[in-house]
Amino acid sequence: MADLGLTQQLILLAATAAVSGLGVPIVLKRIDESRTQELKNREAAISRQAKIIDAQASFLDELSQVLWEWRYAAMKITYYGSSGKQELYEQSCEEYQSEIWLHLNKIRCITSKSRRLASENCYQELLKFYFRIVDLDKRIFKAINIVEPKWERELELSDLNVEIFELVSPEIDELLFLISHRLGLQSEFRRSL
Repeated sequence: MADLGLTQQLILLAATAAVSGLGVPIVLKRIDESRTQELKNREAAISRQAKIIDAQASFLDELSQVLWEWRYAAMKITYYGSSGKQELYEQSCEEYQSEIWLHLNKIRCITSKSRRLASENCYQELLKFYFRIVDLDKRIFKAINIVEPKWERELELSDLNVEIFELVSPEIDELLFLISHRLGLQSEFRRSL
């Protein structure tokens, strides 16, 4: 700077001051805008994730509800059909026959929903269980269509009742647990066990 004249030094000093006086606030403003946008993006992602978790929890509640509704309808018809209580059996038969398509439809719709809210593995597990229910339904209808001898129908329904109570009920619990585990929707206490 010694080679420069005083005027040139003053011009250079003024230019440097102007650039740093204008440039620094612009750079700081851009940094602040970038941080603000990053924060907004992060908050939007957290909000989306919270909505997904809420939808998954509702999905799991809905799945639990419809599986147990079907299970109790199946238990009712097999129980009364094997107990010899003709009036209650006939009533449960009418209810089962009028509701089974609604149960199957709900279970299948929820199974399809699992592809969106859970995973392909959860979908496959639910689909497999859906076909198990369809098979049990076919066996129930076959049994209730046995008119004579009555003891044969009662025996068949008794076997189905035991199967549903002893095997299917724990399968439902295990399926719901598996899906809740895969979705990460278990309580902290349960995960620590």
